[in-house]
Order: sequence, then structure tokens, then C-alpha cells
Amino acid sequence: KQRFIDGLSRILPEPQNAFLAGLLVGARRAIPEGLLAMFKITGVTHIIAISGFNISIITRILGRFIQTHFGRRAALLITVLVVCGFVVITGAQASVVRAAIMGVVLVVGLNLGRMSRAFNILVLAGAGMVALNPQVLIFDVGFQLSFLATAGLIFFAETLERAFRKIPEIFELRSILAATLSAQIFVWPLLIYNFDQLSLISPLVNILILPIIPLTMLFGFISGLLALLWQPIAYLTVWVTWAFLTYQIQVVQFFAKIPFASVNIKNLPLSALASYYVILAAVVFVLQARNRNLTMEKFRNP
Repeated sequence: KQRFIDGLSRILPEPQNAFLAGLLVGARRAIPEGLLAMFKITGVTHIIAISGFNISIITRILGRFIQTHFGRRAALLITVLVVCGFVVITGAQASVVRAAIMGVVLVVGLNLGRMSRAFNILVLAGAGMVALNPQVLIFDVGFQLSFLATAGLIFFAETLERAFRKIPEIFELRSILAATLSAQIFVWPLLIYNFDQLSLISPLVNILILPIIPLTMLFGFISGLLALLWQPIAYLTVWVTWAFLTYQIQVVQFFAKIPFASVNIKNLPLSALASYYVILAAVVFVLQARNRNLTMEKFRNP
């Protein structure tokens, strides 16, 4: 991992190099504080933090793309292998393993074809992690965000995709918008409660950035491997990586300067947080009942 990061630092300038290290291996220490603050303002910090939120969205987009072109079995196999490879290259840290479990749970659930089964698998995985370390349930915000983001993708992503059917599916735009919003519906109150900040332009910035994240990671990974083998050959691909990274940084910098791009909400009451999730649970219950009724009507009136 360290040799890989060193190889990238020899072929990429800053801050693109630090940004790519955050994307690929979660190494965000070298990212300038000013740029980190802009990531927070625009609500895209998740792309440089290895979390269930990040991996779940990436695995969903990747899984849907592969399933569309190569079938369900190929999507399941390739996506799981990508997640496992990601765990290996990042050193299999505890947070990465947890995030990978959430991502694999989502992929398996989607391939089962029923959201109730997917949620059962998610609860089983979460219960297993809590059994191994009960403290994560209360003190580990990363675990809480991972669980909730994955639940949002399970329950809301398909519904939002149907609602956004008029949006063209160029570059998986519809899937990305649905995935981003469904995850954020489930996590934004917890983000406010823990970090006292809400980004108002996060959905827009995510739409502009997320479509090229997989390509950025692919070309960045290839460039890093080539730099390990022979540095001059890495310049064949690194310019593409640099262009993708520069575009994303400039998008973040542009939108972070917009007035009221984010608002500070301090001391959110715990009662307000609990009330939101009670209402959200009721909405999920109603949506599930509606989907079951629609399914039954299809069987009655084929």
C-alpha cells in the first residue's frame, strides 16, 4: 500500500495526488485543509472516506451497470471480487472490512430480487458486527452511517428510480441520482446530529462527480501499478487520471463558494433525531405494503 502511494506521488502533482490517495486507499491526511473543508460544504466527503456509504453507492452503480450488460450472475461475481480487492489494497482495516460487508450485503440483496430479504441480510450482518463489538452500536458513527445508508439504498433506490424515469440513463445518471438521494434521506439527520452541518447542494455536486468516480479509480489504479513497474510508462495513463481528478476538484471548489451552500445546525435535539427515524420507518412500511399490493395485483391480473 505504501509503495503504491509513493508511486502515485512521483507521477501526480498536488492536490490531485492526495485526492487520488483518498479515493483509492482512504489516505486523506495529505489533502489540504481548505480542500477538505470544501468537500464538507458540498457534501461529498464520503468519496474520500472508505465507508459503507461510499462502497454501497459504488457497488450499486457498478452492479447495475454489469447486470445490464452481462447479466445478474456476472454482476454478483465481479462486484464482490472488486470489493474484496479493494479491501486487500487498503490493508484490510477494520473500517474497510465493515464497509465491504455492507457493500456485499447490498449486492447480494439486489440479486435476490426482494428488498425484504436484502434488509434481513443487512440486519444479520449488523447484528454480527455488534455481537463482536457492542460499542459500535453507540460510539461508532461510521457503523451507524454505513448501516443507514445501505438501508436507504435497499428501500428507496428502486422507488426513486421509477420516480426519475424521465431522466435519461446516460452514464447511469438516473441510478446515481436515486442512489445518492436514497442514502442521504437515511443519513442526513445523523450527519447533522454528529457534525452540525447540512450541505444544501450535495445532490447536485454528487450528480456531477459520481459518474466519473469509477473511471477515475480505474485509471488511477492502473497508473499506480504502472508506476510500480516502470515510472515512464505510467505517463501513458496518468494524464487521463489527472484530468478526471482536476475536473472533480474544480467542481467542488466552484460550488463551495456559492453562498449558503451549506448551513450550520448545532445542537440538534435527540428527540428530533428519534422522531425523524420513527416517521421514516412508517414511510418505509407504507411503501413496502404498497409494493406488495402492486405485486399481488399483477399476479391476479397478468
